[in-house]
Amino acid sequence: MLDVFCSIGTNGVGYNHPKMLEVAESERMQRAIATRTGLGINPSTDQHKINQEAFMSVAPPNMDRVTAAMCGSCAVEGAVKVAMMAYRVRQDGGVFVEPTPEELCSCLDNQAPGSPNLSVLSLKQGFHGRLCTSLSLSRSKALHKVDVPAFDWPASQNPLYKYPLSENVEYNREQDRVALADMRAKIEQWRVEKGSEVCAVIMEPIQSEGGENLHSPEFAQGVRELTKELGIFFIVDEVQTGVCSTGTFWAHEQWNLSSPPDFVTFAKRMLSCGFYHNHETKSEQPYRHFNTFFGDSMRALLTAQQNKIIKEDNLAAMAAEVGDYLQDGLREMELKYPKLVRDPRGLGTYRSFTVDSAPLRDALGLKLKSYGVNQGPCGDHSLRLRPTLYFEKSHADFYLDALDKACKDLA
Repeated sequence: MLDVFCSIGTNGVGYNHPKMLEVAESERMQRAIATRTGLGINPSTDQHKINQEAFMSVAPPNMDRVTAAMCGSCAVEGAVKVAMMAYRVRQDGGVFVEPTPEELCSCLDNQAPGSPNLSVLSLKQGFHGRLCTSLSLSRSKALHKVDVPAFDWPASQNPLYKYPLSENVEYNREQDRVALADMRAKIEQWRVEKGSEVCAVIMEPIQSEGGENLHSPEFAQGVRELTKELGIFFIVDEVQTGVCSTGTFWAHEQWNLSSPPDFVTFAKRMLSCGFYHNHETKSEQPYRHFNTFFGDSMRALLTAQQNKIIKEDNLAAMAAEVGDYLQDGLREMELKYPKLVRDPRGLGTYRSFTVDSAPLRDALGLKLKSYGVNQGPCGDHSLRLRPTLYFEKSHADFYLDALDKACKDLA
């Protein structure tokens, strides 16, 4: 069975990699398993070294701080919370001011001024997790949100591109312009009509659960410029896109932003979870953002080993090369089976295509299994690829052959 779903892309170097098994059997791992300490107050003697190997060695450009978490949703929640606290510091001139007695009392009743009316803007069709804050930011699947109270926060229009991108430049550029204008309008609307200050914008490089919607470098640069202009933070959610499958370690690196985002979240393929930020957004007061375990030393050891493997085997470059090859094959399938393979898109091996309907998509996914391929759905009626970083041209050939047979059966 060729697994091109890999538990939503969490198996970066595949199953039972010898070097991963090696660290799993190490004395360091045994100690981490046997004694799990509260890393926020009692870190192990080698925790700083582990953090350097697992996190800072692959930190996004200009990110000098990391906060570990327990899951992707936790990573987003943490980044939003720290962004809100940092925004309040900005409002006070960049210097932390001790809360007033009124603020300390009112926040315990979830009231202003201690609980200020701040909000975070996300994009329509985005997905950022399933906890209270992250779910409020998610706009992709109603079933994820129904029955759960949510914050009244704005969601602006996401660009909806036509593919291939190279053949629809002007149309897609207009999509970027309209989306940026709507983002600005929504921020102003929430300020004027609801008295709520948007303190951050969050977006994914590719909206995965929302249907694999790409965001162009031009759109991302526009968001960066807008957030800079308004003095608010830019959070890039790389929970799904991070760690090389797009052809660079972090997908947002391909945007070539004039200045880096303020926060970058990670999980899934990273094996560990958390968010990066920088010295400007660090908390001056201890315990303002805190949890008992601050991640998991066991997973961090695996992350550190995976980072070494990725570097030694040049896996980011492989994903970029094989991704181009895979895209060419998917374009050929589109010409043969336009109802079953439409708009192939993505970066590296982080790919997807649209099927005419959800029932047809599900039938194609099931038919692929009969030809030895496990592939997962995304959006309303798309299929996505999340193979390991060892996905070679021979694997792409096997996959494309199976896809051809499955499509022929259903055509």
